[in-house]
This record gives sequence, C-alpha cells and structure tokens, in this order.
Amino acid sequence: MRGSNTNWNLYRSFLAVYDTKSYTLAADIVGITRSAVGQNIKELQKQLNTLLFHSSKLGVEPTSDAIAVYPKIRGLVEALIETEESIQKFDEKSHAVVRLAFPSSFVNTRCMDYFQQFCNKYPNVRLELYEKDGMALLEKKQIDLVMRFDYYLKGSDVERIPLFKQELKFLVTKSFLEERGLGNKISRAQLAELPLIIRRDFIGEFERVVGFAIKPKIITATNATTYSMAERGLGVGCYFYFKGDKVLKSDEVVAIEVIGIEVSRLNCIAFNKSHLTKAAEVFLNGFVEFCKRM
Repeated sequence: MRGSNTNWNLYRSFLAVYDTKSYTLAADIVGITRSAVGQNIKELQKQLNTLLFHSSKLGVEPTSDAIAVYPKIRGLVEALIETEESIQKFDEKSHAVVRLAFPSSFVNTRCMDYFQQFCNKYPNVRLELYEKDGMALLEKKQIDLVMRFDYYLKGSDVERIPLFKQELKFLVTKSFLEERGLGNKISRAQLAELPLIIRRDFIGEFERVVGFAIKPKIITATNATTYSMAERGLGVGCYFYFKGDKVLKSDEVVAIEVIGIEVSRLNCIAFNKSHLTKAAEVFLNGFVEFCKRM
C-alpha cells in the first residue's frame, strides 16, 4: 500500500524534520540520505506552494504554514499505517468486504459449500456478489475478483488463475438422428444444416472455432435450458460440461461427434494484484484450493 501512495515518503520526511528539527536526524528516522530528505521537502513545498521550514540557530524551524498542515499530514499518515496494520492482521475477527462478480448459476451449483465455509470462518466479512459488468468494474478497481472464461480475458492485463476446463458436447435425441438418417458422427457441413441450440454468450467464440456463421434455432441463457431443449428433440444442444459431470441424464439423449471440432473453454478467476485486499486474497487462495478438489 505504501508503494502505491506517491506522497508517502514526502509526508514521512516532513514529519521527521518537523519532529526532530534536523535533516540529519530525519534521514536516520526515514531510512534515506539527508539529501533525499531535502529533496522530499522541496517537492512537498512545490506541491503545497509554500515554504515549510527555515534555518535558525536552534536548527530547522517550521514555518506557520508547516505548523498549520502538520496535524493534517500526521493524521493522513497515521490513518494509512492503521489501515495497513488492520489488513496485515486480517483474521477470523476482522471486518472487511470482498466484492465478487461470479455467475449466479455457478455459485448455486458449484461453490456454495465454499461460500458457506468462508462465511462461517469469517463472520465479519461481507460478501458482495455482482452478476454483470465484472471486467469493467475490475478495471475501475470497484471489484475484487471476477470469474470469466479465458476468451473474455484476451487483451486484458489483469492477473488471472485458471480454475478448470469445460468441454463442449453436441447433444441430440436418438429420434432426432433417426428422422434425419444421421449417425453418431457428423461433418461440419451437416452440423451447419441442423437446428442449433446454444447459449447466447458463446455464439461468437463458437463461430470462431467452427469457422462458419451459425443461425441458431434457439438461443438460451443457461446450460440447463440448452439441455432441456435438446432433450425435447428441438435441435442440437451445444452443451458445456465440467469434468466429472454426468452429461447424459436421459437414455434418449446421446452425444454426437462433429468431425474436426473440439471445443473447450478455461474458467479463470481474474483480479488486479495491486488492488487486492488481504480479505480478497484470503478468499481467493481458499477458493482456488477448493476448485482444485472439485
């Protein structure tokens, strides 16, 4: 935190000179050279557009302006130190806020156990969940952690940790295939002629992978809806699944292979390392370990 505060060294030098009335003693306190202390004072005087100290027989004496700003600068530095110490001492009794942009469907089906564990361990930490605009909020440093697929993070300089991979399955009913005289393996050209059921947020990436523009029969918002539509024989469901999932929930539904198309996406957690609070870091580390065991 100190490194991110451009005035930190200027303030420390000012307080040290004010308290000791000596550039030499101030240098010992701050841990820099006497010359560096002098440069810091000059820079602060330039920022404040006033003279802060003058020399006397007794040493360095503060001006009336220095006396006036001393309480404010002292208060700023003490508040910064207090904030730093409170973050460094983060434990089960600490009060904090962790702001997350996680898909609600993922929270509800995949990580509710971790949320419960974290809330029980840190009862004074408030979790704030957001559903939309996660990356925009992260770039503005208005949120701590964002869960996004890797292709959404391309071109972004935020830190990210890969969590798990999802594979794409093409799901249809047996009767759907029989009516069209198709087997369990089809070509790209045949896929292009079939009614597709696909999530709205994956259309662009899907077209990039398959190499042609698609005209979905049904555009959905969730995997669950995609599966249900495919199960009713309404088309080919483009369904993403996690490792270990039971994909086929009905004897009537089968997964078909599209020759030359293998699609996967990597789920990542993104964050701004320089802005990560201790509470968010604790949540992040625990969550990453939780996902490894999924």
